[in-house]
Amino acid sequence: MWRKNRQVQKGSPCVGRDLNRNWDVHWDQKGGASSSPCHGTYRGSKPLDTPETRALASELQAIKERQGLRLFIDWHAFSQLVMYRASPFKNPLAQLTQP
Repeated sequence: MWRKNRQVQKGSPCVGRDLNRNWDVHWDQKGGASSSPCHGTYRGSKPLDTPETRALASELQAIKERQGLRLFIDWHAFSQLVMYRASPFKNPLAQLTQP
């Protein structure tokens, strides 16, 4: 499954950046993404260096300034998994459905 955009890499035969790893939050965090343009999780040469990520970040910032923003969900379809952050609850999804 292809997960990167189709942006050409200068000086490399490889194509694309993983848009989920191109954000400016924890961009250079060790183990978070690859610095190799040929890898499937290539983060890009710098944060927000793709037009797609830059446009979405700009739109989210505008929404935040206009009306506030409390939550952003990044849906992933690969592997058909529902992923959520660590929780102190035994069943965190049940916590979301309780009144």
